[in-house]
Amino acid sequence: MKKEGNKVISLFVAILFIALIFAGMTLNSPVLLTSQAPSTSPCRGEFCVLEGTAVNKISSDNFAYDSGASEITSLKNNETYLNTPTYDGLNQTVHPDIVYFPKSWHGYNYWMVVTPYPHSNDRYENPSILVSNDGYSWEVPFGLRNPIDPPPLAGHNNDPDMIYNPETDELWVYYLESGNGTTYLYRQVSPDGIMWGAKKIVLSVPDYEILSPAIVKVGHNYYIWYVNSSNFGCRANRTEVEYRTSTDGTSWSLPEKVNIGVKGYNLWHVNVIYVPSKGQYWMLTNAYPFNDTCGNTTLFFATSKDGISWSAYQNPVLSTSANGWDSTEIYRSAFLYDRRSDMLRVWYSARTSQEWHIGYTQERYSDLVGIRNTNISPLYSWWLCFLIIIVIATVLFIYLKRSNRVKKH
Repeated sequence: MKKEGNKVISLFVAILFIALIFAGMTLNSPVLLTSQAPSTSPCRGEFCVLEGTAVNKISSDNFAYDSGASEITSLKNNETYLNTPTYDGLNQTVHPDIVYFPKSWHGYNYWMVVTPYPHSNDRYENPSILVSNDGYSWEVPFGLRNPIDPPPLAGHNNDPDMIYNPETDELWVYYLESGNGTTYLYRQVSPDGIMWGAKKIVLSVPDYEILSPAIVKVGHNYYIWYVNSSNFGCRANRTEVEYRTSTDGTSWSLPEKVNIGVKGYNLWHVNVIYVPSKGQYWMLTNAYPFNDTCGNTTLFFATSKDGISWSAYQNPVLSTSANGWDSTEIYRSAFLYDRRSDMLRVWYSARTSQEWHIGYTQERYSDLVGIRNTNISPLYSWWLCFLIIIVIATVLFIYLKRSNRVKKH
């Protein structure tokens, strides 16, 4: 009986050791390298996780883009679009960007910047703010009158993006004014999403050398990606993605070329988030075929560890539907990642003919890219190990108790 008991104890110790190794492997995963957000902190890219350390800057000269990513599974088109109210009353919108607050900010969990674009009329393409508590039902926040900036006398506003600055507890909206010879990148700031300060020029370039700015704040640094179409705009035969950095969100470095591409396509409008639990930057970009125009775009997905060298999936993550509201073109999209459910959530703008709307779709990230999800919470891992140990101990206790009874008989 003593030898048998020693074997049981040895088995218990071995299983306990394996369980602790499993927990230790989880604790060494990237999940622990991210800190939990306080109640009012936003999740610009990843739900409930603060953005991590700054990107390591590397040279972008003389390299070819990485097109070696395997195929990605396509997202499903939504049969219906979301209701996004606009100041002109037609409720046609384009080019969304979203900041998410786990426990709300000034009464709402989701804050969206978007532009009306009724029947492709850029005179109405002025930055507007919408809010939601579920990501589906959108409204204008009480006290705000859209747009936050009226149309300019010449040219037009377009391509907004939004971040939250936890250091100042403010929403920052960036957007462009273009079409009159010079493209200006503006920034407007709000302490509550209702009152917006005067716009400030933070960059100016020849027309269409900045399209669809995507700004990400990581730590105390700011990063911007955008498309440079030279001065050809929508008629460009080739486009490039460029990248700049800033320490204050207003003074930007000189541009660097970004190493990214989709074979046979021109990238057109980009959006970028940082995902701390993966240690990666993710990009959604619509793109159109070479020798075509920007009116024929589909959506692609790419990842990067440093923000400069990207690995792009070479097949679309979202294409036009056969005959739905999104049957003509898939355009610039906003997205968030929920690490707990492994869900990639996408708000995409699209059109049929010249009628623009925003739809919603989602899918598990691991299913999209065809990998097994190993993103297990460390706390969950420890509880799982504890539960395993309790079950093993209970089984051993019952076994030893029964063995003693048998020996007595």
